[in-house]
Amino acid sequence: MTYNILYILFYDKIRLFLLCYNEDIYIPYTVNYYKNKFSDIKITILDNFSNDKSFDIIICRNALHYINIDKTLSEFNRLIKNNGKILISQVIPPDDALSSEYDKLIGRNIHYPTNSEIIDYIKNYVNNVDNVNVTFSKHRLNINKWLDNTLPTLDKKQIIINKYYNTSDKYKSIANLKINDDIFVDTVHAFYIY
Repeated sequence: MTYNILYILFYDKIRLFLLCYNEDIYIPYTVNYYKNKFSDIKITILDNFSNDKSFDIIICRNALHYINIDKTLSEFNRLIKNNGKILISQVIPPDDALSSEYDKLIGRNIHYPTNSEIIDYIKNYVNNVDNVNVTFSKHRLNINKWLDNTLPTLDKKQIIINKYYNTSDKYKSIANLKINDDIFVDTVHAFYIY
């Protein structure tokens, strides 16, 4: 049996697929960033699909903080076959109440959606939200290594490191923040299947 799979993701060393909604700032930045980082990367920009109900599986990996969630889920709903499955994998703030602080710590003028926000969006496209399978996974993240891989200059890295030193006690507790030679936090990865 052959499956049609649409894979929307932020980062993959082999291919980068982007579902494009005229994101004039994000798309060129991302394309240039990955072309510079991986000389052999193949980038596919997917836009305005014409075939409704054409995919068996849609996977969206760690991309919701870069795209218009409502437009994207609407497009997923149009593209997914009647018995198809949608998998959304997304890093989320460790607690919904810490959303604003989490976004400031990331330091990129983007919003990482909370679990509640993602569920609210999904509700618009499913008959019964109880049919959405949600699981969570915690991972220990070395902030210094993450910054080495994601920020180009030492100045910008130091600004974010300073934010972690000065973050709230509540965030430090919930994210199990530990500072020694490096900064470590627990990150939460959520998986939504419907």
